[in-house]
Amino acid sequence: MCEATLKPKFGIESTDMAMNIKEGLMEMATNLDHHVVTFMTFPISEKNPIGTNTHLNISLWNKNGESVFYDASAPDKLSDIAKYWIAGILRHSKALCAFCNPTVNCYRTINKPFCPSAIFWAIEEQNALLRVKNESPSKTYIENRLPSGKCNSYLVLASTIAAGLDGVINKLECPPEGSSDNAEILPHTLEEALEELEQDDVLVSALGSELVTWFVKCKRVGEIDLFKDVETDEEKFALEKQYHLL
Repeated sequence: MCEATLKPKFGIESTDMAMNIKEGLMEMATNLDHHVVTFMTFPISEKNPIGTNTHLNISLWNKNGESVFYDASAPDKLSDIAKYWIAGILRHSKALCAFCNPTVNCYRTINKPFCPSAIFWAIEEQNALLRVKNESPSKTYIENRLPSGKCNSYLVLASTIAAGLDGVINKLECPPEGSSDNAEILPHTLEEALEELEQDDVLVSALGSELVTWFVKCKRVGEIDLFKDVETDEEKFALEKQYHLL
């Protein structure tokens, strides 16, 4: 396994780049006669509990090229807007989980190393849902560690922006830095996440009810229903690999 770090880009260019590197790696593997390059979230076994994740790093800048998240006068160097943004993501994180972890297999990584299970934020904390960096104006950003290797980066970006903007527009109160102790827990199954998404009026309104309705239907019919008659977890995992390894 390896990590690919992409250069920061404004707007949709970042998601285009993420898509291009996935497609490019799979094409190169085919041309070099390698067996497979996979972005399946949990491709191996419980004996090797390291999943494949996608970390979405976001920072906001004004038209003058200044960081909107950084505030040198604040004790933690984070602006009010940064705190509102964090509050928005945390409030909608259960619904965001559906876009960030869109397969049954994705939920095998919840509560595993380097993958969040509890809903909290902290500075430089790898177990947090939101890992915040605050070194300087150019190095202040929010790392969303929720997305999986199988996520659609465009849906993740769109839903994350919708959640963050809800925090900014409504000036949601940001909880203090936390830990997994006494924190709310993320959905443990895809069905739980889909139910949270359906009930999240802010995200449904921002993304469009038609998109959310079709996304939920596709996931229930084309994903969850495939496993409803599988009796053992071993058989289920084998079927997950059949559908998601490539």
